[in-house]
Amino acid sequence: MKKKGKEISSKKDNTIDTSPVKTDVYKYPRGNRYNIVYAKTPNNNQHVRRSDEELQKIIDSKPKNWTKKDFLGEGKLNNQKLLTRKETDRKTLKFYQTGKRVNMKNIFDNSTEESISEFKRGEIDFETLKNRSSTIKWRNNMSKQERKLYDKEIYKEIKSDPEKLEAKRERQRNHYEKYFKN
Repeated sequence: MKKKGKEISSKKDNTIDTSPVKTDVYKYPRGNRYNIVYAKTPNNNQHVRRSDEELQKIIDSKPKNWTKKDFLGEGKLNNQKLLTRKETDRKTLKFYQTGKRVNMKNIFDNSTEESISEFKRGEIDFETLKNRSSTIKWRNNMSKQERKLYDKEIYKEIKSDPEKLEAKRERQRNHYEKYFKN
C-alpha cells in the first residue's frame, strides 16, 4: 500500500533529474526542510521582474504629488495597486513626492504679503517661505509677555556675539534702503 504523499504524479511531463547528494553537476537545492535533493537546473521563478525604466515610466505617468503609498494603493490619492512593495523600495527609482504633502493654503495664510511676493518673484525658495510661515504661526500662538521674553533672550544672544550683531545691523540697513529710500 502506497502513501499519498510519496506518490509522484505521472500526468505532468516535468520530471526533473535530481540526486540526493550535492555534486558539481547537481548543485541546485530543491525540496523541503525534511527532504532536500539537488537538481541540474535552478528553480525558475514564475514572475518576470519589471525593469527600472518600465517602473519609472509608470511613476512619471502619474501626478507628481503621489507618494510611494499611492503607488502601493494605500495612499489618499489612489486605491489601486500599481507597484509592489519590493518595487517601490528600489533605490534607482525617483519618486517626486516624499513624506507628507504640504498644504499650501496654510503656508500662504501664515505668511506676510512681502514673503509671498518674494516667493512668486523667485527671490526666496519654498523652504524659506515655509520656515517664515511656521515662525509666524508659532509667534502668533504666543502671548505678548512670552513674545517679549523670547525677543529679549534672542537679542541678548545676538549682543554677546559681534558677528551676529554686525549681521543684524546689515540686515536692518538693507531693509531700510529697500523700503524707505525710494
